[in-house]
Amino acid sequence: MKEGAFELRCWASNDSKEDQDKQMVLGLSWDVISDELSCKLPSNIDCTQGKPVTKRVLLSVINSVYDPIGFTAPALLLPKLLMQEAWRGKIGWDEVLPVELEHKYRLWERTMHFMSKCAISRRLFAENYDDFTVHIFTDASAYAYAACAFLRCEFKGQVTVKLMAAKARLAPMKKSTIPRLELLEQL
Repeated sequence: MKEGAFELRCWASNDSKEDQDKQMVLGLSWDVISDELSCKLPSNIDCTQGKPVTKRVLLSVINSVYDPIGFTAPALLLPKLLMQEAWRGKIGWDEVLPVELEHKYRLWERTMHFMSKCAISRRLFAENYDDFTVHIFTDASAYAYAACAFLRCEFKGQVTVKLMAAKARLAPMKKSTIPRLELLEQL
C-alpha cells in the first residue's frame, strides 16, 4: 500500500488484541467487542439546554448526526418537522422559536439520551442460514414518508431479522396527496 502512496493510519479491527473497544466508523460508534453499531449522541444537544432554541440551533442539531444506515431516522424526524414549521412561520435564523415549537424541541431533547443506548449488529447474515429474504416496508403521511429494509434469515427453524437500511424524508412544504407521497417513498 505504501508503494502506491496509500499510507494506512488509524487502522481499526475487531481483533481481541486491539486495545480500543470503541471505534468511530462513518459517524457511528462501533463496539469491536460486541460487533455492534450505535449512534453517538451529538455534543451540541447538551449545549442547547438553558439557551434559546433558534432555527440555527435546530439545523446544527439535525446535521450533527451522520447516519448512512438510517437507524436514527425516526428519532431525527421531529426536529426536522420543527425546522419545517419554522420555515412556514418565516422565523429568522437567530429568532427564538415560538413557545409551542420550543416546548416540542425540549421534550425531544430530553428523550435523546435513549438514542445512544440503541445498537444494531454490524453483521447482517448469521453464520449459517437455510434461507433469507429481504422485506421492504414503506409508509407516508401528510408530514413525512419513510422506507426501511430488513433481512430475514432462517436456520433450523430459528429466525433472525436485521435492519439493513432506513430512510425518512419530510413531505414537501407544497401540499401533496398521500398516494403521491407514497410514490415518492419508492424512490
